[in-house]
Amino acid sequence: VGSEMCIRDSLSVLDKSSPKEKEWASYLTDSLKAAGHEYQSILQSMTVPPLKKKKKKSKWKDPAKIHFINLDTVELARQMSILDSRLMQKLSPPELVHENWEKGKGPNALALKEKNLLVSAWVATEIVSTPNEKHRIVVLRNFILLCFKLLELQNFNGFLNVFIGIKKEQVTSQKKTWNGLSTEIKMMWSIFEKGMTVEKFPEFFENTIAAKTPKVLPSFLCMRYLALQETIESDFYNDEPGLINFSKLRGLSHIIGAILESQQEPYNFYEDTVIQEYLLNHLHTLPEDQLNKLAAENEVHYIILIAHYIILSLHFII
Repeated sequence: VGSEMCIRDSLSVLDKSSPKEKEWASYLTDSLKAAGHEYQSILQSMTVPPLKKKKKKSKWKDPAKIHFINLDTVELARQMSILDSRLMQKLSPPELVHENWEKGKGPNALALKEKNLLVSAWVATEIVSTPNEKHRIVVLRNFILLCFKLLELQNFNGFLNVFIGIKKEQVTSQKKTWNGLSTEIKMMWSIFEKGMTVEKFPEFFENTIAAKTPKVLPSFLCMRYLALQETIESDFYNDEPGLINFSKLRGLSHIIGAILESQQEPYNFYEDTVIQEYLLNHLHTLPEDQLNKLAAENEVHYIILIAHYIILSLHFII
């Protein structure tokens, strides 16, 4: 039997229960438990518990008129976590094998990937496009605080998206803006940077898998390591057709199993539908060339201010 069929049979929940399917279900259960996870009913039912519809009256009336600088970072982190959790709950195992999201066979995985890119672009746009220097410092500070809140809520997906947005070159080049941050915020960001280097991504990813629910796994890293598993591991043991590579299946089940586990417990926050609408349909983003232009203009203004200060200082010395 081909490996693709084996993986599909082992990771899909089917209504039929032939002996072969039960055998593969039994194997997958053992693999998942060996990875250190407890899965009691995932293979029996893929139904995700419905999110409790708790809503409260929002202080906002029109999502189109919301400005990030005026949002409470705690409430924003909660609403982002609700939405990110919902997107992750839509993922199904067949989307996540053989890089199907890159082949047009994983619409939910592809939608999540596009959402991640959108959020990172929004973060950079909000910071760089804020014309007032003092306001720009506040926006940058609030995004760093948002990182902290998302991490605290174990929304690792949202945290990574915001972190990547702040790490964009257009943002890191804003020297005066960074210099305007308080010592505490600078220290917080320094801790994030030290813990989120490329070399530490594997450790960070394993820590997210080990974290208790509710949580949202970093989908970027999930897909990255699933793709890596597909690349470095052959479908067949020693490339010999007919001998299934169980090591590869264990590697895939370790990640996909963690995703399934995280889907079982959504966040139970009160929902602010206006903020959610803002996050879904009103995030302001600019293309890279415009961001580069704005970033350069901000720095030119900073250089001019420094030049004026130097000239003024020389005038008093003379």
